Amino acid sequence: MCGRFTALTYEEIEEAIEGFGFGLGAWPSDSSQSEFFNKDIPDLDEGRNADWEDAHEDVYPGRQVNIIVPRSCLESADNSENLPRTPKRSPDSQSVEPVQFPGPAQPSELVQHSVVPATLTWGYKQDWQQKLIYNTRIESALSGKGMWKWSIEHGRCIVPAWRFYELHESEKVLAGPRHRVYRRYYSFEFPNFEPMFMAGVCQNGRFSVVTTEPNDCVRGVHNRMPIVLQPHEVMQWLGPDYAELADRSGIELAAQGLGELYVAPSEDSEKASDDGGQLSLF
Repeated sequence: MCGRFTALTYEEIEEAIEGFGFGLGAWPSDSSQSEFFNKDIPDLDEGRNADWEDAHEDVYPGRQVNIIVPRSCLESADNSENLPRTPKRSPDSQSVEPVQFPGPAQPSELVQHSVVPATLTWGYKQDWQQKLIYNTRIESALSGKGMWKWSIEHGRCIVPAWRFYELHESEKVLAGPRHRVYRRYYSFEFPNFEPMFMAGVCQNGRFSVVTTEPNDCVRGVHNRMPIVLQPHEVMQWLGPDYAELADRSGIELAAQGLGELYVAPSEDSEKASDDGGQLSLF
């Protein structure tokens, strides 16, 4: 289950779309995206400075987020409410026309001429569910029935992120001003910290992140993971052969546990110190 990720800025999404326009679908699997981003991307060893963190926000279900959507999806008569809101952007950013990109080897009505940034709300609403539904199991979507039928067939989209987070099934940390015990977050990102593209679906102004079985990098933390796409796979997700991307066993991710691991004291042990391993999760 993915309920938190670090979003790209609007300007970074524009650069990503420009990257699509210069032949993303033809990139070899070992290609780097760095040349398409006009900034220094820090290595994991160097960490990320405060300025970078301040410019990038972690988003949660219910938030409006800039994502990448095929124009054909937005213009579909069956998805007339799913029109792009004015994208959130920095005050000094300039408006650009969507960049044209080549279609897949077998043209599909789902991919027509261009992709555009759009601000959608993370999470679907359903009458029978009070909470937002913000993840889509690929197995359920591919069944061809249920609430995901239209979205997976006509509303596939791309959710850009620098990293995503998962809660560990059992590990705990002390967090917050009252030092309460919470499940431990792990962050996952590409080892070279290049931007990733998560598979998504959208409908009626809302989107959901599509999940699949975890690979070896995630399995020790959680039993699900987003379908994380490499650059050359973005076009395939938007094209007719998207189902082949459910297997993410070949995706290498770097994992990092947040906060100091909390171990509950035994009856005969000293009380755990209150001043270590603090992390504000909220």
